[in-house]
Amino acid sequence: MLVFFGIYGAALADIMPDAAPRFASVEIELQPAVHKAPVRFMVKLAETETQRSYGLMHTPYLPDRHGMLFVFDTAALRQFWMKNTQIPLDMLFFDAYGMLVNIIHSATPFSLTPRVSAGPARYVLEINGGQAAKLGVRASARLILPLPVPSNRQ
Repeated sequence: MLVFFGIYGAALADIMPDAAPRFASVEIELQPAVHKAPVRFMVKLAETETQRSYGLMHTPYLPDRHGMLFVFDTAALRQFWMKNTQIPLDMLFFDAYGMLVNIIHSATPFSLTPRVSAGPARYVLEINGGQAAKLGVRASARLILPLPVPSNRQ
């Protein structure tokens, strides 16, 4: 199943760009590679369809080590675009166990080009474009959440 976010949020944002939903914030950690220390990020949680559709649209600036974490109920192929997103973003796709699936580096602002996960993803972390490379994020990266994450990979 391919899930696409942006169409409904873009339509809402085109009509009411100031109608951003409320987002809870939480501190998470990203371990860039097996032998690297985790890095803390303050993220907004996008847990509802409305929040996921709106995402970081109309955000002119994202502080260093801040971002948005898209949380889905299940792992599936995910597809994002950058409509109404003013800043370049790295999109890090993680499976249900918090293991990195793939990275889209520095997605172009306002682009309608679909950005797709390479496999099923339950979490998507959006951070400033270029930050994943600066942190040395590798294939062994993992997401450390204060949220419930299954402990055993199947």
